[in-house]
Amino acid sequence: MNMLTKVLISSTLFSASMTASAANIAWTDWTDADIGLSGNATGLLDFGSGSSIDVTYNGEISFAQLGTGTNYFLPSTPYVSSAVENAPTASEMIAINGGNTIKNTVTFSEAVVNPVFTIVSLGRASLPTRYEFDQSFSILSQGPGYFGGSDTSLTQEGNTLFGREGHGALVFNGTFDSISWTVPTAEYWHGFTVGALSTVSPVPEMEIWAMMLGGLACIGWVKKKKI
Repeated sequence: MNMLTKVLISSTLFSASMTASAANIAWTDWTDADIGLSGNATGLLDFGSGSSIDVTYNGEISFAQLGTGTNYFLPSTPYVSSAVENAPTASEMIAINGGNTIKNTVTFSEAVVNPVFTIVSLGRASLPTRYEFDQSFSILSQGPGYFGGSDTSLTQEGNTLFGREGHGALVFNGTFDSISWTVPTAEYWHGFTVGALSTVSPVPEMEIWAMMLGGLACIGWVKKKKI
């Protein structure tokens, strides 16, 4: 089975899980960070059952939370939805200020399906701030978060996300090995982390074939009913 087929099946399975029930997302465990305009951080996405990949970030870092400190992902409501059942891990976040042309990039050691990107406190009511992404995305959920905000604090125009005290989650539909964006407007501070359901091959080969055969059988049954 070629890679394109696996990717299509993986994306279909994720979309089906989003429709049927919320998915349990593996969030990045950030383990190390160097602060600065040319900062970098490393972390791990653990999918369980011995499956994990490395995550690296290169770009501006105002400060980083490596599992300790205030949990800015409270309340969890802006981050959970019919698609995502679990909020980001407490105190695992990278914070930036923006106001520059630096390209911030998160890179996965293996491509992941439909990565989820969460935001803490993007902009203020009096100082809207934006993330200009290189890739298309959709807003999954949003709402009042640690610093307030509302259900309409995040808005989108094309590949640009605008925030006025925005807290919420985005999804990048498809298969990605990196996510990049710039932050032209300065505002102290806004944070993010990333997660995913799986890599590009979330189910064993035999299970894929079983599902495909099952689908063919259903098609045959429908045709038989029409005769």
